[in-house]
Amino acid sequence: MPTLARVIVPVVAAALIGGCALADRPATATPLPVPAPAAASPAPDAELAEAMARWSKVEKAGFGYTVESGISGLSGTTDRVIGIEGHWERVAIQISSFSGWGDEQVTVPGMFGLMQAIRGRTGTIQATYDPVFGYPATIDRTEPSASDGDWSMRVVDFRSSLDTPATDGGLATRLGDARAAWTRWAPSDYTYEWQQVASRDGNKPAAAWSIRHVDGVTTATQTVGDGAIVGQEAASIPATFDAIETAMKSGAWVDAVFDPVLGRPIVVGIDPSPAVGDSWWIKIAFHDIVAQTGRAELQAAHDRWIVQRPKRYSYVWREVGGGRHWTYRVAMNGEVAKIRASGGAPVGEAATLAPRIDDLFMLIEEALANGGHVDAAYEEQFGYPTRVKIDAPGSLVVGTITIRSMVIDATP
Repeated sequence: MPTLARVIVPVVAAALIGGCALADRPATATPLPVPAPAAASPAPDAELAEAMARWSKVEKAGFGYTVESGISGLSGTTDRVIGIEGHWERVAIQISSFSGWGDEQVTVPGMFGLMQAIRGRTGTIQATYDPVFGYPATIDRTEPSASDGDWSMRVVDFRSSLDTPATDGGLATRLGDARAAWTRWAPSDYTYEWQQVASRDGNKPAAAWSIRHVDGVTTATQTVGDGAIVGQEAASIPATFDAIETAMKSGAWVDAVFDPVLGRPIVVGIDPSPAVGDSWWIKIAFHDIVAQTGRAELQAAHDRWIVQRPKRYSYVWREVGGGRHWTYRVAMNGEVAKIRASGGAPVGEAATLAPRIDDLFMLIEEALANGGHVDAAYEEQFGYPTRVKIDAPGSLVVGTITIRSMVIDATP
């Protein structure tokens, strides 16, 4: 798959992403329902019919899978789809510059319907199906008459409550990693909407809490339900981690999507037993106040630096993280830098990041643009970063950079 641009969902923070018009290929138009085949359309071939029959025995189970898709010449999308008792949730973990598939199109029935809808048109469509559960393992569409008419879909990492032997699909490991990430990178100020939704009620929450954590103080307002049944404690991020672990230990089928940076749960599906009507979702729509204010503070600080940047100045750059503990002493004269590195610290082309303040601003901007977590402080007058803590996908630096011992040469 091509490199994907990262978007945190909710909050994406946790926004569930819709997107692509139902046509022969992904597009940026408003999503439309999957069209039923016209009366004159050819009947599905025997292979597709057999696959649909196999899938009909799975629909009420608990299952999760990832859809990887791409369109010729563009970056692709990655979506995690979770189903419990015939109800679906979809999280766009990463999205490209085009809007991707609509929610209904990444369901298994939606993929079947998509193939039926375009059957008989120009071009070709080829598919393979899982021999046990019938879901489309691969779909490849070729349309020579259109420059961007080729696209593909792949279903990977499929797991269900019907698996024998049962498997957690690596969920225990992902849960542990997510907990560690939340402990390490949880923003100091944030709000979120926490919902528990019974599968039979679709999107209607049985309980919902609005949580606000600012300046070390947490306040909570229950917006749906009875606090005696689902209390404030259950709506915390740590308690949601605990709910996943408890369900796994009890033998329930569980799948979850976690934020790749902060680790917080985005969507959790829990199906305790084969009986119908006992499953539920937990959904968290998260708003990182630190990230929002961080972008505004970055812009203001960068503006101050551009306007007031001195011609000659010197400072100490210290970089800690990822097994590194490097120090650079930097003297700037206009655009010319004299750099003295501590033992073992790379310089020049060997360095992943030049220890210059302009490069540090660039690093912060890229980390935020990629949905990373940045905690930064800036000097009041000149605006240069004094301390930056970064965790971001693909970042040149993961860890903490400090700028200290700044000396401004005021000589004309």
